[in-house]
Amino acid sequence: MLLRIAPPERRELEARVRSRTIRAEDARRARLILLLAKGEPYTAIQVALDCPATYVSRWGKRFEEQRLDGLLSRHKGSPVRVL
Repeated sequence: MLLRIAPPERRELEARVRSRTIRAEDARRARLILLLAKGEPYTAIQVALDCPATYVSRWGKRFEEQRLDGLLSRHKGSPVRVL
């Protein structure tokens, strides 16, 4: 799957990969999209990111359908609790 990315999207994805304050999983997804756009095969991406093929295809499809918004997590996690 070769993704086409607009220059502003590429800049945003590269910024996410370099960010030291973003969640690690968000940076991983950004790196995945950049690798797909580069034309890397699934097997190389799986090795580089230590992930299954389903992870690669899922996030690639979400990016194709929803662009950068598709990379956001759909589960926001547990609410903060005060003890």
